[in-house]
Amino acid sequence: LFEGEPRNVLPLADYLRTYRPARVRPPGLVPAYSNYGSGLAGQIVANLAGVPFEDYAERHLLGPLGMDHSTFREPLGEHHAKPMPQALEKLVSVGYRRVGGRYDPGGFEFVPLVPAGAMSTTALDMTRWMLAHLNQGSWNGAQILRPETARRMHGQHFSMDPALPGLAHGWIESRVHGYRTIGHGGGTIHFLSNLQLVPELDLGVFVSTNTNTGGQVMEHFVRELVGRYFPSREQEATPRPSPAFREQAERFAGTYLSSRRAYTSSEKPILAAASAVAITPGEDGTLVVSSPLGEQRFVEVAPLLFREIDGDARARFLEVDGEITGFLPSIPILVYERVGLTKSPLLQFAFLIAAGLVFALSWVGAWLRRRRGTQQTPAESWANLALLASAAVWVLFVVVTCLVGLAAADDYRQTFYDYPLPAFVFALTIALFGAFFTAASAAGLLPIWKARSWPLPRRIRHTLLVALALATTLLLHDMNWLGYHGF
Repeated sequence: LFEGEPRNVLPLADYLRTYRPARVRPPGLVPAYSNYGSGLAGQIVANLAGVPFEDYAERHLLGPLGMDHSTFREPLGEHHAKPMPQALEKLVSVGYRRVGGRYDPGGFEFVPLVPAGAMSTTALDMTRWMLAHLNQGSWNGAQILRPETARRMHGQHFSMDPALPGLAHGWIESRVHGYRTIGHGGGTIHFLSNLQLVPELDLGVFVSTNTNTGGQVMEHFVRELVGRYFPSREQEATPRPSPAFREQAERFAGTYLSSRRAYTSSEKPILAAASAVAITPGEDGTLVVSSPLGEQRFVEVAPLLFREIDGDARARFLEVDGEITGFLPSIPILVYERVGLTKSPLLQFAFLIAAGLVFALSWVGAWLRRRRGTQQTPAESWANLALLASAAVWVLFVVVTCLVGLAAADDYRQTFYDYPLPAFVFALTIALFGAFFTAASAAGLLPIWKARSWPLPRRIRHTLLVALALATTLLLHDMNWLGYHGF
């Protein structure tokens, strides 16, 4: 998604050819917001117009509206065609991340998928963009859209449920104090922005922050603004929890993963963990929805339909044959799919750490047995060495993976800019050796049980360790960490 060095930025068409994602389900069934899809739409515009997307935007959108401080061009240097003009480059804001009680400045974030987030702009310029959309495609004598085109863009195009907001054309529906809004938010490594239009109020709001800690502003500002200055149009009373619901709440509890995640590449467990939602019953007859963004409390207002307490969010749970399979959130760019314990990212990582500890203890046991002189056949000796080699490799894998995770958490910018990190590639290489020695250990089970030179407790213990190594291998295969997927 992002690059830190201009020399690594591919032209849009080359990027789309190089990094085309795999299709994981039939089209038109489940929403999963796609930066690649927005980039592809921009390239279609460029192909039809016969000019680069940046040129088209300047000629037909930004220029006519007088958005002179807005551009999709980036400071790529002279070796790229038509980089950001120097006059604008001097005005570019610096992005920051919060580190140890201070703000650490970062460099420019390059976005290869140009139409999906490369524009640098100002709040003043964005007012012109919002006014044009609030005025059916025109502003100050400039017409960038026909009125009928603007109406079609703003109307709902897709929804998973009539009780929930849907998608317009490039706009995302929501509701704020009973008013229908259309907007779009997004973020890079350092910047978070949100644009919302409330057509009924003839109101547009644009907010942008140049820190990675601006999420609370993005989430709450528009709601607070509308609530303070305009009468509420909310027709439903504030929902109240029902103590009777506590008996049903357990059927909704569990881990849910966003449909907007990796399925076929090595980012799969990382993005699953970043998008995971845990739902637990509240003591007061509510459902508590916990995610990396915070905690929300919901009340059931109709069968399978829930509304947030002290908020506008709604959620519709999906049911198949009496079982809850997922839920639709208020933001219609994704769905949440319920997964079992073996697919829970938290439990997967916990299993790997626990397995690493057990494998480390197996070496302690081998060291304690070193002087016992147990009689064994050559095949048993070979099987023992294969298992110890497997255990050592898996311990090394867990240690390296944890170090990679700590380094990425300390400076997540490098995770984006330098993915895959060399240390992560090293960890995946270790995993391949672990799988090899695990297979050798499994092959050694038959001679161990056939020879019976070892005491029964040791044979059982050895078999359980082999089973743990096989489970670790299968888990890494499911996580796309057995091999170099998506590199």
